[in-house]
Amino acid sequence: MMKKWQRTLAALLACTMLALAMTACGSPASSEASEPASTGGSSSEAQTEPVDNTFVQNEDGSFISGGIKFPLEEPVTYTFWTTPDASTMDLTGGDMYNNTFWAEFTRRTNVHFEFITPAVGTEREQYNLVITSGELPDVMSDPSYFQDGLDAAVEDEYFMDLTDLIPVYMPDYVAAVEASGQGKELVTDSGVTAALGMVFKKPQAPIAGFMIRKDWLDEQGLPVPETYDEMEAALRVFRDEYGCESPMVFTKLMYRNLGPGMGYYAGAQNAMYQVDGTVYDTYLENPDGAKEYLSLLNRWYEEGLIDQNFMSNTNIFPEASVLNTETAGCMVQMYSTVGTALMPLQEAGGELAGVPALVKNKGDEVHYNPGAVPSHVNRGVTISADCENVEILLAAFNYLYTKPGDMLHNYGIEGEQYTLDENGNYIWSEEMLKNIAEGLRKHTLPPSWAPSWVDADRQNVAMPEVALAMQETWTSDNSYMMPSVTLTAEEAGEYADISADLNTFLEENELQFITGAKSIEDEWDSFLATYESMGAARCVELYQAALDRYNAR
Repeated sequence: MMKKWQRTLAALLACTMLALAMTACGSPASSEASEPASTGGSSSEAQTEPVDNTFVQNEDGSFISGGIKFPLEEPVTYTFWTTPDASTMDLTGGDMYNNTFWAEFTRRTNVHFEFITPAVGTEREQYNLVITSGELPDVMSDPSYFQDGLDAAVEDEYFMDLTDLIPVYMPDYVAAVEASGQGKELVTDSGVTAALGMVFKKPQAPIAGFMIRKDWLDEQGLPVPETYDEMEAALRVFRDEYGCESPMVFTKLMYRNLGPGMGYYAGAQNAMYQVDGTVYDTYLENPDGAKEYLSLLNRWYEEGLIDQNFMSNTNIFPEASVLNTETAGCMVQMYSTVGTALMPLQEAGGELAGVPALVKNKGDEVHYNPGAVPSHVNRGVTISADCENVEILLAAFNYLYTKPGDMLHNYGIEGEQYTLDENGNYIWSEEMLKNIAEGLRKHTLPPSWAPSWVDADRQNVAMPEVALAMQETWTSDNSYMMPSVTLTAEEAGEYADISADLNTFLEENELQFITGAKSIEDEWDSFLATYESMGAARCVELYQAALDRYNAR
């Protein structure tokens, strides 16, 4: 185990690379000359005995959260490593204090942050460099990047054990997690709480899926596809009657999403899924279903029914505006684009509809939804084991789970971004309604940037009815999806050794089968044999052990 003195040694090896690789976003001018205030509350001294931690909002704007009065008399500054949202960074000019929420949160608390953001596309690499350096920022997002699991991270003194601190300094957070009914997502297999969560007020509906030109379907007397055969018929019509160059458009990251109806399940854990607590691998359990799905995509590719260049598009989603032309008739995309990038299509008389999970035969059930949000509780951030004044940090974050903090980080500032009606319901300002997605990024807390209590429906008031209907269409059973299990350090190391090569082999061969670079008929058996020989069954065993522990939490 790498203890603190070992991490110091590792820092000598990593500090140079780290300094070149990371950029700190500017903190507010008021904190430039301020050092973190010493309040006698270092990480080793934080009180764990019960205190009067009832939230109190005072008339002068001050408040008491977690037993601590805010705003603080003296500023306290924390470093915060967080992964960038490209759109948010563009809108704020790379300075998170140009975001209304962060500026107002700091004004209300006198808690300041020096943001450290890696370049887009380098997040995991830079996270590992930070960990290797041993000089951890006070707050870090994306705890899933810690390969050995959070139990090991706490044991090796990277991250702080928050188990006894959270009930004292974050009572409103505790109430939100309990109300979610999914608190076990936030504890490790050993019962340790090592991360603060992003909690959704209710389960989030899918925000992306396949959408299709319903107006064209209506003109041709075709239904919104429910089966693979109906989809193929629609794509042929788009190609032959409307001259679509790419009747269906998706990216390299999304080619697997249509597979569950054929028993093809592949996602973050190679091709693994679970049924009633038992872990399976698609290629070991149902190779015929995988072959059938890849053969279907191969036929669609050869007939020009899907984008011929999807392999080179490494974005999450294709360019939405393609649907505004006659280039494509079906696309995987976010529902929010219906009210933004796809408005020209609808203003010209076009009509869109969501496509449900495709099946082989009408009435078949699908139990795996790649577009679903597996849980409405996610681990948001970890706190460094060396963080000082941790009780202030936790109490400040607790504010986000109180009524005024909730209103601030979900909706912005009353009178500017929203007003309240006579029933206490929020009404967006005209500025926000012009572009709700952009407004949320400029004025509220972008989810995943900090512990938060997210109203997933907050932008829906500005969404067209067709967009909300798409979310309903995309909602389906997801009981086969693997939950947020945790591998032990030993399991994680072994899995990483196997899965790195296995993932590469799997993706390369699947893409070659789809494009015809490899014959699926002639080379399928040798592909399966190699896949099995690379340790796929051992990956199943490792995840079965992790799932057993998860279910026992």
